[in-house]
Amino acid sequence: MAEEKINFEEAKNKALEFIRRRGPSMPSQVAKEINIPPLFASALLSQLISEKLLKASSLKIGGSPLYYPEGEKSRLLDFMNHLPSIEKQTCEKLKREGILIDEKLELAEKVALRNTKDFSIPLSVKVGEEKKLLWKWFSLSQEEATRAVEKLLTVSQKPREDIGIIQDKIQEKKEIGLEKAIEIQKAEIQEIKESERPEITEEKVREKKPVIKERKVREKERRIKIDFIPELKKFLDENKVEILEENVIRKDREVELVLQLVSSLGKINFFAIAKNKKVINPGDLTLAYYKSQEKKLPLIFLTTGKFSKKTEERASELGITIKSMEDKL
Repeated sequence: MAEEKINFEEAKNKALEFIRRRGPSMPSQVAKEINIPPLFASALLSQLISEKLLKASSLKIGGSPLYYPEGEKSRLLDFMNHLPSIEKQTCEKLKREGILIDEKLELAEKVALRNTKDFSIPLSVKVGEEKKLLWKWFSLSQEEATRAVEKLLTVSQKPREDIGIIQDKIQEKKEIGLEKAIEIQKAEIQEIKESERPEITEEKVREKKPVIKERKVREKERRIKIDFIPELKKFLDENKVEILEENVIRKDREVELVLQLVSSLGKINFFAIAKNKKVINPGDLTLAYYKSQEKKLPLIFLTTGKFSKKTEERASELGITIKSMEDKL
């Protein structure tokens, strides 16, 4: 087991060196560099995220995020052309202006800013008894943001005092100025937006509902008929993965596995949980994570179904690689 761990560490280091040298990269690019399947490259990258050495972009290319070193988000600017047209245009507008007031934007622009988490940072500024939602370009400094907000929000002296903008006291550094006020409010808003940030307009939701419903019906029918374990083994065999241990928890529903990959770096072991389930929730991941910690192996979670958005966010936090068996590697 010690040998496997050394090889895994070596693979992680090679992946990290490659991304530091090349810049934001997809798992397939890392896989090609290290000579391992993309699924296991994703596992290495997830581990590096959990160790706070890498971050994953919200922006996706062909359904895959870009992985980049902590503190180097600006290198994602080279990939803005991969954003949908309205998101790209809105981000360029935010970049030019520095600060945008949400209530003055078109609906499409509001949705775009909520979707482009890499480049737009939400701020909440209290003006008197009223809170205003503003958006800041990600690289704008607090000092620049302060000046931009002061310019945008023309208020009387009394409301300005309510939000802590007292020019003399800012200069004397005796009171919390707008810079600190924005920082405090920003943290509160970001926390809210991660769980409530809309992705599509109400009209689009109505248009897509019938399609989603039909798709779910078809998926349900397929899952009832699927021969889960043979399909799982076929999936692993196609990706040149060997099963070292197999523990069937529930027949045709859940399996625990220890998998081994033979790469140019040697043999690398992973702990995997595979579930035949329509939607995987965060609770499924948490239990699997604790089991992987007992095994002292990186975790891969496989499913025949889909992962909810909250589950994807939880997986990123825990450094877990998640994969639907429906998707191509």
